[in-house]
Amino acid sequence: MLNVSTFLLSMPLPKPFVPVIPICPYFFECGGCDSQDVAYADQISFKEESLKGLFGPLGNSFPWKPFLASTEKYPKFYRNKIRFSFVEHDGVIYPSRHRKGDEKADIPVEQCFLQSEICNSLIRFTASFATTHNWSLYNPLTGTGWLKHMLVREGKNTGEVLVCLVTDTAPIPGGTEWVSLLTKQFPNVVSVHHTTTNGKSSSELTTKKLFGTDGIREKVGDYIFFISPHAFFQTNSRMIEVLYTTIRDTVQENGAKHVWDLYAGSSTIGIFVSQVANKVTCIESNPANISDAELNISNNSIKNVHMVGGTVEKVLTSAFIKEEGTPDLIIVDPPRAGLSEHIKQLLPNIGPHSLIYVSCNPYTCARDCQELVRKGYAIQSVRGIDMYPHTLHCEMIVELKK
Repeated sequence: MLNVSTFLLSMPLPKPFVPVIPICPYFFECGGCDSQDVAYADQISFKEESLKGLFGPLGNSFPWKPFLASTEKYPKFYRNKIRFSFVEHDGVIYPSRHRKGDEKADIPVEQCFLQSEICNSLIRFTASFATTHNWSLYNPLTGTGWLKHMLVREGKNTGEVLVCLVTDTAPIPGGTEWVSLLTKQFPNVVSVHHTTTNGKSSSELTTKKLFGTDGIREKVGDYIFFISPHAFFQTNSRMIEVLYTTIRDTVQENGAKHVWDLYAGSSTIGIFVSQVANKVTCIESNPANISDAELNISNNSIKNVHMVGGTVEKVLTSAFIKEEGTPDLIIVDPPRAGLSEHIKQLLPNIGPHSLIYVSCNPYTCARDCQELVRKGYAIQSVRGIDMYPHTLHCEMIVELKK
């Protein structure tokens, strides 16, 4: 089995790169970016070489498709979702991001070049309001305080913005005034929410709409997708269409007509694939994602995509497989931890001729692909897609066949 730790330790140093001056004044302190001081073309070269090194133990017989990256010389303001915490100094509250090398420590910031200018204005506005209204900041060490962080989501292609305050207890001190001033000053904000979580827990949450719509819309290709406060949606709107079109084209090249989409999120991939397949069965466990998926399927008048609620492990019973029939192709887009051992054992037994593995974690993807290869699949192609400029992360698509 591929040892990821061994790979990381043996990773060659980057080739000589062209240094650039970071556009963000907080780059050397803030942990949001890794490589703003490297020319974007060199960032892509290093990511591509890293993937090749990671997949080296799986052989070199499969083709490497061209790495897909932003056409901008130096991408900025590409994220459609970001979360800001807050820190207090001498009675003044500032927006904050985690310190480089220490995610438990925050540094005050006035702007971020990953999200957008309107987001920067929103966080500064809220920090100022929090100062004048004496909002207390939650301290996870002592369990005291109230305000945890603020989430901002943006439809890059629609202009719609969602704001969500996440706190320990309700209600928001001066909340009515905050919402009124916020929405008057920022007319693009069409959806405002308040989420409460219990202490340090981030999984048990309750969300209440304070203003406007239940969520925002984003346009990707020919489709409009609905995004609620805490549902999953790819964070780089400019590259989403590139990612989904590549997956759709791969399905079409395989001639697959019956497709399963596992870990389907809000059915964005499934909807794109519906253009070339007769039937797409999507499986997803997160209730927020399922709700958004059903809206997306309905609002886009998609007739051949079916949503199934539940974990992949529980849904894929022998009865379900018998009822659905063997698909021509299965798409998996698992969480960063990768596929469970149960699913890696099950997929070859289901018997699809083709698999498409979509991953935001190349390390767990390589680990899982190595096991799938041992169980009878062969890698047909590997391709990197840069969804996260100025970081060490990338998305990838691996095509496998029996």
